[in-house]
Amino acid sequence: MQTADIETIESHAADFRPRRFLNNGHLQTIAGNYFSRVNHLPLPEAQLVEVSPATANQIASQVLCQCHWQPEKVRATRPTAIIVHGLEGSYVLVVMNFLVERYGLQSISLIGYSMGGNLVLKLAGELGTTAPAVLRSVIGVSPAADLQPSADALHLPQNRLYELKFLHHLLRRFRRKAMLFPRAYDRNRATGIGSLREFDDRITALYSGFASADDYYYRAAAARVLDRIAVPTQILHALDDPFVRLSDESRDKMNANPNITLMESDRGGHCAFLAEPDEAFGYDGYWAEHTLLRFLLVHA
Repeated sequence: MQTADIETIESHAADFRPRRFLNNGHLQTIAGNYFSRVNHLPLPEAQLVEVSPATANQIASQVLCQCHWQPEKVRATRPTAIIVHGLEGSYVLVVMNFLVERYGLQSISLIGYSMGGNLVLKLAGELGTTAPAVLRSVIGVSPAADLQPSADALHLPQNRLYELKFLHHLLRRFRRKAMLFPRAYDRNRATGIGSLREFDDRITALYSGFASADDYYYRAAAARVLDRIAVPTQILHALDDPFVRLSDESRDKMNANPNITLMESDRGGHCAFLAEPDEAFGYDGYWAEHTLLRFLLVHA
């Protein structure tokens, strides 16, 4: 990280102000999903991590990680971010332990978006004071820490397009699994599913060991363990997020925990936070990423 880059982060890590013409949650969310962004990262290196070994009744599970490494001679000592995206991220602790053991990493930050944000916050809460020293910070961007109200909000008429988009990806992924592993997954269970709650009730709960969607929403929600988080944690949430709901109880837990920095803005949508770019400073307007990078570097 160059000095100029750090100064850019510092100068724009203030309260979020939305980009012109993107002043409501839906516009921010949609634009954030489709705007292109220049990628200056090194080319990714594919890394398969076995997260669940095969048993007599269960096939092995692997996670494909796309690793954008820094040069090998400084890799272990530089901060490493593990980014967990959306609905389909899992096995965060196993992946972190694997990378630490293989590459000798000394400073790791877990960054989760949406459902990925819920996963990293839940992991931090479950680890509590036993979190490994290598885990320096945890960051959630628009985290779905309260799963049940967020899932219900997705089914509201104004959010049905989002729900249908999520369902399309989840059902496509499930049908592919059923095609590849017909003895492990029943393709017919996907028939007639029209909501995220139905998917979670008929598929997620069954194949993940929950009794129902309600049981899954309760047991898998980070909201239950926010008070136990013991590592520096930053949470970015927009009050105009179309479907992620943060309960008053969860907000109180976050504010009461000295290890958690909750940053709530009036605008920003879901995982968007698109601010006005500033070409003079090389600032691209991606406020959330600049803000979380500053937090990561402070605690690295």
